[in-house]
Parts: sequence; structure tokens; C-alpha cells
Amino acid sequence: MAAPFAAPADGSEARVAAIWRDILRLPRVGASDNFFDLGGHSLLAVQLHRRLRTEMAPTLSITDVFRFPTVASLCAHIDGVTPKDSALDRVQDRALRRLAALGRRQPPVARVLMNGEE
Repeated sequence: MAAPFAAPADGSEARVAAIWRDILRLPRVGASDNFFDLGGHSLLAVQLHRRLRTEMAPTLSITDVFRFPTVASLCAHIDGVTPKDSALDRVQDRALRRLAALGRRQPPVARVLMNGEE
């Protein structure tokens, strides 16, 4: 079941929502709408990233578009008020554990190459 429509707040949310509407060719985008659920994909994310960097957030990374897929979360990040995301932390922790396990299974030469050790 979809969340009810929540209009973007004034300021950065309104600007980001307008860019999303343009890129996704939609008549309306809400604050809690997810870019990818609205039809966004990696190529459109690159376009979105380019527009956001040019128009309002020059230091935004492409991964931020994927990490903060809603208008509200992306704006919070751009405005510097990003809350700690426990789901993201769990994904990062799992990735680090998998990388460590992979390193333990590799022969010593591979571990040296992976870790940059001499």
C-alpha cells in the first residue's frame, strides 16, 4: 500500500521535487516519494546527480542519490541534517564482514594484493 501524498516543503524540497518531476516526466512528486519507485533507474540517477550538482549541491556524490532515494531524505542530506540510517549501517557492516571473510579465504599473496600490504 502506497504512503499518502505529502507535498514537498518549501526551499530545497520544492527544488528537488521540481527536478525529479522534470527528469521523471511526472506531474507531481511528494516529499516521501522514492526516486526508484517512481520509475527512476541508474541512467536517470546520473542525470539527476548532474542537475543537483549544477543547480544546488556541488559536493553531492552519485552514491548519495542511491543512499537517500526520497525527496525528504536527499534534502536532509544536502542541508546537512542527515539522521543516522540504521538500515544503511547494517548494509555497510554486512559488506565489511563479507570482505573480511573473503580476505581470510584468499591465499596469502591475494591478501597482500587486496590489502595493499607489502
